[in-house]
Amino acid sequence: MTKSRTQKVREAREKQRRRNQQRNIAIGVAVVAVVILLLLIVSNTPSEASIPEGVAERYEGIQTGETEEGYAILGDPDAPVSVAEYSSFSCPHCREFHDTTFDLLVDRVREGQISVTYIPLNTAGNNVEGANKAAICALNQDMFWEYHDTLFSWQGLYGASAFTQNRLVAGADALGMDMSAFNSCVASGATQSVLDNAVAAAASDGISSTPTILINGSQLPTDQLTTQGVANAIDTAYAPFAGQETTPDEVEVTEEATEEMEATEEATEDVAEPTEAMTEEATDEADMTEEATEEPAEEATEEPVEEATEDATVEATSES
Repeated sequence: MTKSRTQKVREAREKQRRRNQQRNIAIGVAVVAVVILLLLIVSNTPSEASIPEGVAERYEGIQTGETEEGYAILGDPDAPVSVAEYSSFSCPHCREFHDTTFDLLVDRVREGQISVTYIPLNTAGNNVEGANKAAICALNQDMFWEYHDTLFSWQGLYGASAFTQNRLVAGADALGMDMSAFNSCVASGATQSVLDNAVAAAASDGISSTPTILINGSQLPTDQLTTQGVANAIDTAYAPFAGQETTPDEVEVTEEATEEMEATEEATEDVAEPTEAMTEEATDEADMTEEATEEPAEEATEEPVEEATEDATVEATSES
C-alpha cells in the first residue's frame, strides 16, 4: 500500500509538471505571436517623413555627379579646390557641422571655387547602414543631396527612430523618387561595395572619427571644423586661383582660341614668304624693264639728234 501511494503521488506530480510546461509553452507562443503582430503593424504603418523646407531649390543649377568609387559629388569635379567629407548620418557632430557650415560649402560650390565629395561611414546608431544605403540609392536617381539634408534633419527630429526602414522608404517617396527603382536598389545589396570603398578610403587616409574634412587631400584639424575655420582653409587653397576670372570652360575656350591664333600666324608666315619672293622677282623684272627702256631711249635720243645737228651745220655752211 505504501509503495502504491508513493507511485500515485509521483505520477500526479509528473502530470502537474507536464501541465505547467505545456501552459508555459502556450504562453510563450502567444507572447511571440503578439510581438510579431506588433512588429508587422509598426512596419506597415506609414512613418512621418518630413522633408526640410527649400531642400529641392537648394541645389538647383548646381552640377552633381558620382565618383568612380560611388560617392556623391557636388560641383564641378575639376574645381580648383576639392573638399572631401567623411561623415555619418547618425553622428551628432556631423549633423552640427551640416547645420552650421554646409551652407558655406554650397555657396563656394556655386562660385566655382570648390567641389564637395561625401564619403559615407557607418558609425554607432540605429540602422545607420540602412540610411547610408538608402542615400546611395537616392544618388542613383540624382537626388542624393536632397536626401542627405533630409536624413540629417531626421536625426534631430526623430532621434533613435530616425532611420527605420519604412521612414527611409517614405522619405524617398516624399522626394518624388521612382519607388520601384529605389526599393530594388535597396534590396539588391549593390550599395555594399560603396560602403566597403569608404571603409578602405578611411583606413588609407588615417580617418578614425567623423566628421573629418580633407581640403585638397590635407586633413583639417578638429579645432578648425567651424564655419570660419573651413572658410579660411578654402581661401588659402584657392588663393593661387583668385586672380583668374575665367571659369574652366572659358579657359578651355581661350586655349582653343590661342591655338587657332597660332595656326593662323603660321599660315600667315607661310603665305608671307612666297609673297616676299614674288615681290623680289617683280622688282627684278621692273629693274630689267627699266634698263631695257633706258638703253633704247638713249640710243634713239642721242644718236639721231647728233646726226640731225651735223646735217643742219652742213646745210648752213653750203648756203653761206
